[in-house]
Amino acid sequence: MAFRVFFYTVVFIFLGGLALAAYAPDLFQWETVEWIYEKRTFFLFSAIFIVSVVLIYLIYLKAKRGILHSKSKTEQHLQESLNEVVQDNQSLFSFLKTAKDGLEKQIESSKPK
Repeated sequence: MAFRVFFYTVVFIFLGGLALAAYAPDLFQWETVEWIYEKRTFFLFSAIFIVSVVLIYLIYLKAKRGILHSKSKTEQHLQESLNEVVQDNQSLFSFLKTAKDGLEKQIESSKPK
């Protein structure tokens, strides 16, 4: 994947340069090259800024996707845990009801008549 991105970037830059040479040959005159060389720090920092913004945006998208994926997994886990708690409570209440009924029967049977 990285090789493909690098390859297509190089091809795009090369074809862009050829198109500029065909339609605007004045850009490749020595004066233009000197002007670009004089402004090299501006172009360097502009390129660094643009690349930084793109990378920050890509990191943001990846993090957002990861958070959403994590959120859905967490919701699924919480739902399973809730179902287990409800099931445990139902069995506990069933046990308590059975124990209460048994105790009531014992109390009634032990009462003198």
